Amino acid sequence: MPMGTGFLVSPHLMLTACHVLPNPETATDAFVEFDVQDAIDGTPAAPKEYRLDPRSFFLASPDIDYALVMVCAGSDNRPPGETYGWNWLSASPGNLAIGEPVNIIGHPRGRRKEASIRYTSIADRLDNFLHYQADTEPGSAGSPVFDDEWEVVALHHAKIPRTDNQGRWVRLDGEPFRPGDATDAVDWTALEGVRITAILRDLVKFTVSSEQRSLLAEMGPASGFREEGERY
Repeated sequence: MPMGTGFLVSPHLMLTACHVLPNPETATDAFVEFDVQDAIDGTPAAPKEYRLDPRSFFLASPDIDYALVMVCAGSDNRPPGETYGWNWLSASPGNLAIGEPVNIIGHPRGRRKEASIRYTSIADRLDNFLHYQADTEPGSAGSPVFDDEWEVVALHHAKIPRTDNQGRWVRLDGEPFRPGDATDAVDWTALEGVRITAILRDLVKFTVSSEQRSLLAEMGPASGFREEGERY
């Protein structure tokens, strides 16, 4: 069973990394939990489980590593976003600057919700990816990366290793990484997230039904998607 983090981007749709949910078959067998966090009094909240509905909606790209999937309604017949809220996505590139702080919220190693909000900053900007410095662990893939104004700017998905002139990963001791070495020995230089602008740009390439376009339009006008027939 895959383990990772995801977040709602509309009342019905959840965004996560493609390597967490690589295909509809994996999503059919998976489930998501909400309220995996401490309550305001410090006691653990009671998690609530939701199934996924990839037959109704599942779009993914292994090339830039994202998956967008529908989450089933809860026992109250309400879509999860109506209960928990969701994050608006924007196709605008914004004014991301090198050194600007970023904030990551996720579930490393399946633990309760954790936030990385200190000593985090953008290290590099690429067309499809952001590189940043932060402290994360396995299970954080699929986490939202927020800018300092709490707008989602990227989908966290990977670590970037230092490499030598032969393209080999380099360990902390300066030696090449070898099969059997622990990944903790790698000299990781940065973390990488898929830019939200790249995801929204990639989603346009898919042919979708009118029902699926309506689900995409729920991400809000800033996403660039509209109901079928609606004027821009």
